[in-house]
Amino acid sequence: MYTNEGLYGISTQITRVADGTQLKITGSATATDADKFSLHGAVTFNATAGVSYTGPVATFSDTYARTTTTDLAATVSWGDGASSAGTVSIVDGKIVVAGSHVYVQPGIAAVTDAPST
Repeated sequence: MYTNEGLYGISTQITRVADGTQLKITGSATATDADKFSLHGAVTFNATAGVSYTGPVATFSDTYARTTTTDLAATVSWGDGASSAGTVSIVDGKIVVAGSHVYVQPGIAAVTDAPST
């Protein structure tokens, strides 16, 4: 079992028992992540222009049960042209992305986040 994704070299050596003739076969195997993210739904929040909002912006899960917060990083796009790093935590089995931002102008903004592994 491969514990990390990547390209692995593989070789097999075959020996004919009767005369000791050997054949070596080489190749490679590519191991990829099998885990998938599943969004739990958009987080809706109200913020006041000129006042810092701090709180969750997304919740999702990962099919890989051993995901830790150090496996993930998030960038939050705040919908007003600004972006910043998000904070990743795991709460009751759900992965939560939170952040802080001050909106300069009142209005409605679509916030997105981009978790990466």
